[in-house]
Amino acid sequence: MTESPVAETIYKFICNDTGIAEAVELACPFSDKRRDQKPDESWLPKVTASYPDAATYFTKEGYDKYCQSGLRNWQYSVVEGQSKLILAERPNQVLYSDSYQVIADQKMVKTLREYTFHYEGPKPYIHPLEDKRPQLIGHHSSIRDWSALAVYTGSDESFTTFAPLGENLGLERIAFNHEILKPGKRSSWPHAHSQDEELIYVLKGTPDIWINGQLSFKWGSEH
Repeated sequence: MTESPVAETIYKFICNDTGIAEAVELACPFSDKRRDQKPDESWLPKVTASYPDAATYFTKEGYDKYCQSGLRNWQYSVVEGQSKLILAERPNQVLYSDSYQVIADQKMVKTLREYTFHYEGPKPYIHPLEDKRPQLIGHHSSIRDWSALAVYTGSDESFTTFAPLGENLGLERIAFNHEILKPGKRSSWPHAHSQDEELIYVLKGTPDIWINGQLSFKWGSEH
């Protein structure tokens, strides 16, 4: 028996129920000075105008490039409203595709999951200069993801913004992130790991720690 091929996941970013590119055009016209800080997007072929009634999604390569280039952070720094990331299954028949994007009839696209998120970075976002040091040397500011994601199904609660240092440095067995937790927020829902161990090192701030159903340590207390 031959196994069925795994369907490719494609990605779409929206704001207020419209594509993020369209939302930016409305919120930040070409005369707007904020466009002076817009990261380069020449890597993305401009073909969507040829398919006005179709839906455009990123491939995984396009998703990574969109985020790493700083374009996502900049776009969401100039719009206001509800932001979502949609994960969908690539249909067998598409109208156009390249390495970065897929264009298809929306009726043919099967949505797999939706995430809401909140942009929490500077406005407008200014992408850091390219870090030309060796890969083993890095700074969290150059890979900061300013979109706090709501990762739990049925909840709009978002958590930290983070820089995936371990992934960026090529680590495969250790997840190593630099996270910013804003006042009034949680790092996650209460949970447990069956095999992994988790270590949190606080660089700055006074967080409270919730362990085994109790507020086990309150910063500044005598516990």
